[in-house]
Amino acid sequence: MLKVNRRLKNLCVRANAIGDKGEEDIGQALKVNNTLKRLSLGIKNIGDKGVKGIGEALMVNEKLVSLDLKRNVIGGEGAKILCESLKVNKRLTRLDLGRNRLDNEAKQALNIAADYDVNITY
Repeated sequence: MLKVNRRLKNLCVRANAIGDKGEEDIGQALKVNNTLKRLSLGIKNIGDKGVKGIGEALMVNEKLVSLDLKRNVIGGEGAKILCESLKVNKRLTRLDLGRNRLDNEAKQALNIAADYDVNITY
C-alpha cells in the first residue's frame, strides 16, 4: 500500500509484531513513496537487521522528515547503517532513537553523520 499511496502523510505502526521482514518491506516501500512525511516505528523490537531496509530507504527517500524508532533494540551495527543514511539524506529533521541499545560511541557517530542538521533524541 505504501508503494502506491499518494495521500498518506503520517503513519504510526508502533507496538506490533511485523518483525525484521516487515521492516524490510516498509523500507522497500519508502524507497518509492513520495508523500509520507512522518513515520513511527517505535516499540517493535527492531534490531540491527531490521533497520537495514529503513536505512537504505533513507538514502533515496526525499520526503520523510520525522522518523520514530524509539524503544527498539538497535545497537552498534544498526547505528552504522543509520550513519551512512544520514550522510546522504538531507530531508530528515527529526530522528527518535530513545531507549535503544546505542552506546556513547554510536551516538557520537550518529551526531557527526547527521552534521547536527537532524534533531536526534536518545
